[in-house]
Amino acid sequence: MVPDPLAGRRAGAAGKGLAIASLVLGVIGLGIPAIILGMLVLVRKKPGQSLALAGVLVGALGTIALVAVISSAAATRRAQQALEKEEIEMAEVSVYTAAVNRQLAQLEIEAQKLEASLGELGEEHVNPVFAHIDEIRADLYELQQAEDDESVNEIRSRIRTRLAQVRATLDGH
Repeated sequence: MVPDPLAGRRAGAAGKGLAIASLVLGVIGLGIPAIILGMLVLVRKKPGQSLALAGVLVGALGTIALVAVISSAAATRRAQQALEKEEIEMAEVSVYTAAVNRQLAQLEIEAQKLEASLGELGEEHVNPVFAHIDEIRADLYELQQAEDDESVNEIRSRIRTRLAQVRATLDGH
């Protein structure tokens, strides 16, 4: 057999081709393939090692940048979802507050009618009603300031209890 005089050049050309491909892939943003091709050239000690090293570095930087962008987008989405949830909860509290305020207005009217119809005898029954209404208003303010579900539920329970007490007092007379 006759040795091929161009065999060494073909191997060198293949190594440089992989190194160039590694660098090009790294530049266009295909980091993982760039790293793989560059590492092949470096491990096999083929010609074009400096290009291969550049391809590996650019590919690694591109991959890191891609991971950072994806992580940032995910964090932004989570923050947006948390904000939307908080806005929904605030709207629910506002709707609840409006409903309770309507009930309070109705109860105040009933209490005033009761006070007018009973004269002085009604004061002992009407004053506790107005006191409960003031307590409910304070609870509504506290509800708007509440920051966790447990507090919201506890305050709503107090409001329901006080509304029932007012209703029972008014219905009893």
